[in-house]
Amino acid sequence: MNMEQEDRLDELYEQGLTSLEEEQALSKKQFPSRSQRNLWFDYIRLKRNSVPDDIEIQVWERVKAEQHKHRKILISLISTAASILIITAFAATNIWSETTKEKQENDSSL
Repeated sequence: MNMEQEDRLDELYEQGLTSLEEEQALSKKQFPSRSQRNLWFDYIRLKRNSVPDDIEIQVWERVKAEQHKHRKILISLISTAASILIITAFAATNIWSETTKEKQENDSSL
């Protein structure tokens, strides 16, 4: 790659218009020691290497944990709703039976 092509590639990179292959070519190019671009590509290399090998397993474990948490919340809500429904049914039954008894007592007293 000649100097003009390198300069043009640098300009495109700064504008964010380079392809992956062009960025890889830039990262392989040696810049003056401690230049900003050299430090940037060193940082990128460092971060690429720090991705764990078992990233898919870790992500899947987190997804399953979130699903489990949501499932527990849903079960709690359904259980609470069922409990409220049962209590309401018992209360309604007691009220209905008391009113029925009162009606029968009133009818029998007539």
